[in-house]
Amino acid sequence: MARRKKPRSRTVRLDSTQRELLERQRDAFRAKFGRDPGADDPVFFDPKATEPRPLGDQSLVDTVTAAMEKAGIDPAKIHAYRRTGMLLTSDNLDQWSAEDLDEWQAALDEHEALEARRN
Repeated sequence: MARRKKPRSRTVRLDSTQRELLERQRDAFRAKFGRDPGADDPVFFDPKATEPRPLGDQSLVDTVTAAMEKAGIDPAKIHAYRRTGMLLTSDNLDQWSAEDLDEWQAALDEHEALEARRN
């Protein structure tokens, strides 16, 4: 399996589910560190650390993937996230470039091909 690309920096509008997930992260931060997160604090933090620090890349992917699985997200979309580092939804499609959309679609197609070989 090819390595996942490093996430790109961009502004993305969030849908209600994504906002809820981020609120849960904020609540977890408050519970762990006893304060609201600041501008320099990571959204996805290492829960084992005594001071706020970001999760490593693989830990972040694993955490987001676990949340997606728990939320019942389509396994093809989870695969595409793992391959691309992008979270595309019907609400944010207009925010992605044609190249991004092609990359996402290729990951969805790859998942379909892998599933067809398993069956």
